[in-house]
Amino acid sequence: MKWFAWYVPPRLDSKYARRIGSLAAREGGSLWQPYPINSETEAWALPIAPSRMDRSLSTMLENLVQCNMDYFREIGYIVPLYTAGIRYAEETIGVEEWLSVPWVVARGQADCEDLCAWRVAELRLAGETRARCYWTKRLIGSTMLYHIQVKRGDGSIEDPSTALGMGAT
Repeated sequence: MKWFAWYVPPRLDSKYARRIGSLAAREGGSLWQPYPINSETEAWALPIAPSRMDRSLSTMLENLVQCNMDYFREIGYIVPLYTAGIRYAEETIGVEEWLSVPWVVARGQADCEDLCAWRVAELRLAGETRARCYWTKRLIGSTMLYHIQVKRGDGSIEDPSTALGMGAT
């Protein structure tokens, strides 16, 4: 079982909890129930069985995109990812935090799923409705490594992680 921690904006907490609760119902009930883990940071833990990871990943990414779109609508403008001063940063091994836009801004850095969910939300709200998160995976030793990128409406692939410092020396 792998646990994911989700960080959502304070004003959207109850709306987001309902969204991931409905996700839980669609994806298999009690195994998928989100658990609040920190009321001060609006963090939720979500357990995922490895056998469901690929299917779950698409749903989880779409939910993070929707949360970011809700946030941009609430504040009344879109914050462009590439001009926000955000850098790519790898998470600690064994830790997987899914950060919505306000948390990425507060930290000044994020990893691939956070950056892609931000960028896809930005593109969709700017009219590119077919933009989506896209992933690749590869097995390294006994660990499956996923990398999230943006698939644009025209089918091209954009990698915010690389654009924001991944692989830089």
